[in-house]
Amino acid sequence: MNLFELLSDPDIELPLSWSNSNDFEEFINNRFEIFLERINDLDSSTIADRVKNRFDAMNKCCDEIKKAVRSTFEGQPHNAYQHLIKAMTSIREELEGLAINKLGDNDLGILFRGRRTSSPSLSKEEMFHIPFELRHLVATQRYSIPGLPCLYLTGSLYTCWEEMGRPPLHELQISGLWLKDATTFKVLNFSNRPKRLNKYLSPDGSISDIYDKNKTQLKNTLINSIVIWPLMAACSIIVKNRNAPYKPEYVIPQMVLQWITKNEEFDGLCYFSTHVSAVTNSPFPTSNFIFPAQNVVPSGRCSILCNSFKMTDPVSWQILSAVNAGEGVRGSEIPMYNYEIIEGIEEPYWKTQFGMNELKINKMKSIIALKNLNGEPTLGDIYEG
Repeated sequence: MNLFELLSDPDIELPLSWSNSNDFEEFINNRFEIFLERINDLDSSTIADRVKNRFDAMNKCCDEIKKAVRSTFEGQPHNAYQHLIKAMTSIREELEGLAINKLGDNDLGILFRGRRTSSPSLSKEEMFHIPFELRHLVATQRYSIPGLPCLYLTGSLYTCWEEMGRPPLHELQISGLWLKDATTFKVLNFSNRPKRLNKYLSPDGSISDIYDKNKTQLKNTLINSIVIWPLMAACSIIVKNRNAPYKPEYVIPQMVLQWITKNEEFDGLCYFSTHVSAVTNSPFPTSNFIFPAQNVVPSGRCSILCNSFKMTDPVSWQILSAVNAGEGVRGSEIPMYNYEIIEGIEEPYWKTQFGMNELKINKMKSIIALKNLNGEPTLGDIYEG
């Protein structure tokens, strides 16, 4: 088995689904066993040999994740978290290798946040994270800690819409957010699902010649992403009972977020959407970002997050769709990639309504940035209160 065949294997593809299983633990154990078997079956190559050299680390990661799930089900959350720490420690080298370091505006560009509302208008603060005095409204999500407000953003409007459960577009208000010039974040990176990694490979398992200039970087990305697969897989399991109050699929990802809040090196997490099947060369359009509140106070919003971002005023989907505002001045932010929204139909994303509305949000950002330079430095700021 070569690398292309490994990453094309349905048992390795993410997200995972346990819809045909009745035992969550058994499902996890079986998938980890299959993964380790596939690693052992890899044909020798430069990349495969380096992956196989980390077999013990991957096996340790699998074992500790299984123990974390077992401890959780036994009502021992402290023990579960200790096992999660051991799992992440065993592959820390690869997690660091994939981390997005010093993530700034030039790297990240614009991200999006949406809210379904009947209100004709929202303030930037209402669109930002839930204020601390309303922490009781923080719902259980894949990456969440009950009661801790977090800022959830997406890399594209289509991903935003899917993550919100496909609400009627006429009820949607959206904003664009971007990091201030002097701000950089370090982000744990779970964006490289197998289907996306395979875009870089030829059927024989080698890196495609079109990526010749980046082969060294791609080799490291492939190796690191395969080694952390057990952790990423445990965080990427489709919820079986959507309306159930308890979701075992959230056990590991919620502990990962807890690890981030305790680890001062990391500010957030980038992870691929389990609701979007399309993949793009850049991981961001099909990914989500989560930034947990760092400065927790009785009321208001996290001062660190507020002071790190600029933001457009929320605008309704209907208004954005009705105007021709242009695409802004930063050409790098035009979403120039193909996207398969309807299965079997690939089209330029910027020509879709999602892409065209992103261009208009880009224009709003450009106007704010220009005014910031010309005497209105606070325009686009988010207030803590």
